[in-house]
Amino acid sequence: MIKDLLDISEYLTKLGLSKKETEIYLSLLSTGPKTGMELSKYTKDPAPFVYRVLKRLENRKLVFRISENPMIFKAYPLDIVLSQLLSEKEREFKLLLSAKDTILQLYELQRNKVAGNLDFVVINGITNMIYIIGKMIERANYEVRNMISHEGIERIKCWHILEYERAVSRGVKVKIITSVDPLKVPTEILKISDLRFLKIPIDARFVISDDRELVIITTHEKNEVVSIYSKNKSLIKTLTEVYDFIWNLIA
Repeated sequence: MIKDLLDISEYLTKLGLSKKETEIYLSLLSTGPKTGMELSKYTKDPAPFVYRVLKRLENRKLVFRISENPMIFKAYPLDIVLSQLLSEKEREFKLLLSAKDTILQLYELQRNKVAGNLDFVVINGITNMIYIIGKMIERANYEVRNMISHEGIERIKCWHILEYERAVSRGVKVKIITSVDPLKVPTEILKISDLRFLKIPIDARFVISDDRELVIITTHEKNEVVSIYSKNKSLIKTLTEVYDFIWNLIA
C-alpha cells in the first residue's frame, strides 16, 4: 500500500502538485474526511500550514469541505483529480502555444522595420540590469508587471524590495507571475505584491513598468546576464497582452 501511494505521489507531482500538496491530498484520500488539525498529525506539519495547503487544493477543486464548523475536508476521488490536473496541463500547453505564436508574429513585425526606429538597448551584466529595473520601479506611477523565475524572486528580495516598498507606498500596484513554489516565496514579497503561480517553469522573464518601459532578461549563464531594455510601444503592448492573458488564465 505504501509503495502504491509513493508511485501515485510521483505521478501527481509530475502533473503539477508540490510534494506537500501531494502528501496532504493522499493522506486525506487514504484516511477519509479530516480537519486540518487531524491531518497535521499524519503529515507532522503545523496545522496552520496544513490549512493553507488545503485551501490551495480546494481552490484547484481537488478537495472540498463537508463541514464549516469544524472545517472538515474530503478528497475528491483520484480519477476526478487526475482529470482536473490533466485539464490544467492542457490549458497551460495551449497558453504556451498562444504566447509562442504572439512572439513569433511580433518578431516578424519588428524584423521588417527600420532598426533606427526600434529603441532597444542591450544591458550587459547583472549589476547594470539591477540598476535599470530599480530605476524603472522608481519611475512607475501606477503598475509594475513581472514574469520571473526562481532567481527573479530572490533578486527582488535581495535588490529591489526597497524600491517596491516605496512604489507601493505611493499607490503603485505590483503584479508578479512566477513558477516558484508558493510556500517558498519570501514574506517580504507577499506583503508588497499580488502573486499568481504558473505550474510550469517560466523561461520568458521580463519586467514592464506602466506600459512604458520594458526589460527582457534574455540569458543567464552562471553570473553572466544579458538583457534588453526598450521603450518600443509595439513590443511593450504585445508582451503586456501576453502577460494579461496569462494572468487572467491562472486567476
